[in-house]
Amino acid sequence: MKLNSKDTGKLFGCIATALCVAGLLCPVVVSDALKTGNMNPTRLEVAAISIPASLCLLFFFSLFRNIRFRFTITDGWFAAFTGYWFFRYFTTGNLCPTHALLFVLLAGVYFAVRILVSTDRTSRSIVVFFLCLTGITEAVWGLAQLYGFLPSYHALYRFTGSLFNPGPYCGMLAVLLPLALHTGVHKPSTPLLHYTGTACAVAAAILLPAGMSRSAWVAALSGGGLVLWQYYSLSSVIRNFYRSRKRCFLPAALICLLLLFGSGAGMYALKKDSADGRLLMWKVSVLALRESPWTGQGPGSFAGAYGKAQARYFTSETHSPQEEHVAGSPEYGFNEYLQITTELGLIGLLLFAGMVVSAFRQAYRQCQTGIAGSLIAFAVFAFFSYPFSVLPLTLLFAVFTALCSPPAADTCKPKIWRTAVLLLAGACLYAGLGLSEKVPHLRAWKEEKRYFDMEIYKGTAEGYQQLYPSLKEFAPFLFEYGQCLAKTRQHQESIIILSEGARRSADPMFYNIIGRNEQALDNYEAAEAAFLRAYRTVPHRLYPLYLLAELYVSTGQYGKAAIIIRKALKQKPKIMSPAIEEMQHKLKKLYEQIPS
Repeated sequence: MKLNSKDTGKLFGCIATALCVAGLLCPVVVSDALKTGNMNPTRLEVAAISIPASLCLLFFFSLFRNIRFRFTITDGWFAAFTGYWFFRYFTTGNLCPTHALLFVLLAGVYFAVRILVSTDRTSRSIVVFFLCLTGITEAVWGLAQLYGFLPSYHALYRFTGSLFNPGPYCGMLAVLLPLALHTGVHKPSTPLLHYTGTACAVAAAILLPAGMSRSAWVAALSGGGLVLWQYYSLSSVIRNFYRSRKRCFLPAALICLLLLFGSGAGMYALKKDSADGRLLMWKVSVLALRESPWTGQGPGSFAGAYGKAQARYFTSETHSPQEEHVAGSPEYGFNEYLQITTELGLIGLLLFAGMVVSAFRQAYRQCQTGIAGSLIAFAVFAFFSYPFSVLPLTLLFAVFTALCSPPAADTCKPKIWRTAVLLLAGACLYAGLGLSEKVPHLRAWKEEKRYFDMEIYKGTAEGYQQLYPSLKEFAPFLFEYGQCLAKTRQHQESIIILSEGARRSADPMFYNIIGRNEQALDNYEAAEAAFLRAYRTVPHRLYPLYLLAELYVSTGQYGKAAIIIRKALKQKPKIMSPAIEEMQHKLKKLYEQIPS
């Protein structure tokens, strides 16, 4: 059959859109097998290449076709939030340059999808198809890990998909489930899209219970529930039930409430310590945001601000033994709204909430229930987890937010349109080049880390010194570098590096090593303050008390030493290990050295 010029143009448009969307979503399905610290250099490299390439393809596409685009309220909220994020980033010390470069790429993803789906309904269907295909890929990946065909990327869990942890992996399946469910039950005109959505929904529903992520369960039920509520018109069903059987309505409502509360109590009891730990994180995060409630402490500052607030909480606030038991040193807040408020203040939270609410309203008004359900699932999951610290989930959020906008009715002026796309592509190329320069240093860090693990500190310290200018934003790198300097007796330099790392981390081990450096320099008061800070940050850990006891005995402060040793020996370890047993044995020997 011979194609006319109109059909040829449409085919060309579909192929270009498919290639563009595939490039935008390509970083999602990259393996975390070579993850270094809290970054995956392979994923960064793929994002640095595929996203700018997609924007360049979009510009090339614009040369041959006029695109309809209308600036919406959601676009305004997104632009305002992005502008405010960069304003706070530049005014608070540039703590996370890699995240800033990724933010530029995510802004490119958002506007690229907006431009594509504004063109016609076919482009929107192509984006939805690739999202469902991404969910199927991740589900097959997880099933292969579950049955032993592929390795898991976490030693404690059987399946993690392409990610490093089953929590974010289940969150990804949970936010894709409502869109896939909507695509499956509504039977779109394209059979391929219908079958892809159905397969994605079924696969996600099978894997989610095995992931044991309660936040993902709640997110999937919230988003999927919205889709089913609209599909079956449950509001009308409930209204008719109330009118026809008023006597049965109240008992039925009570039973539903009891089931709801029973399910909540069961999920709480399933991992009680984990739930108590998250409640403590939220409480401490509220204390952290008090320091700068309106403008926040800057992007990338959460972990350091959290560690300072937790040490202050356990020093001066009334707290329970259970809170001491579940305390930790998290990198993330396990509540994105509190973390955004801590870093960007109430202004940042207002801008973010305005963007999400505006996007949801647009999707719901256009009866795009699947996209609205996915946004609801994302919003719920963000309340209990850390999706914006995981690049694939952040990328999916940008795509879902862009999908909520309606198709444009008017055609843009070609010059304005092409100039805007060219500027966007240029910004993404710049960010991609910046990330590409970071990738070799991350891989070199992984190589140097092998020598660090083998305790070859002198050569490793020299290697880390060369990597420091590029990797000084990563707290794990600073900890290893500072420890190498301490082991090679460069104590003053070690204190400087570790103090910089403590600004970016809540881990009390930074202060333990700082204290040992101060002790080696005969700065005993500074050493004592560092050990006490480490202890107060996470009170159930034995190591700071052990270091304090050694310090007091070596400096002849036997009264303080006796108090600390008794306290340490009475303390019940959270997890018993050979290292804990060895420290307890040494503490008993130290106690025997104290004069009566």
